[in-house]
Amino acid sequence: MAGVIFNKLDNLCNVDCTNVHPLVCHLCHEQYQSPCLLDCYHIFCARCLRGRTNDSRLSCPLCG
Repeated sequence: MAGVIFNKLDNLCNVDCTNVHPLVCHLCHEQYQSPCLLDCYHIFCARCLRGRTNDSRLSCPLCG
């Protein structure tokens, strides 16, 4: 097949919303380390979510 499904993981510093790799964390822009799925279905690394609780509840950095 001639098409490319995923972009290479090179040059992740220039990530925009139209070119996000599905295996890369939105916060650290690296491949997931211990991925955590939130209620809103966004996924982040466990270490990126540390300290982001609000009233003992984890809030999504993208949804708020």
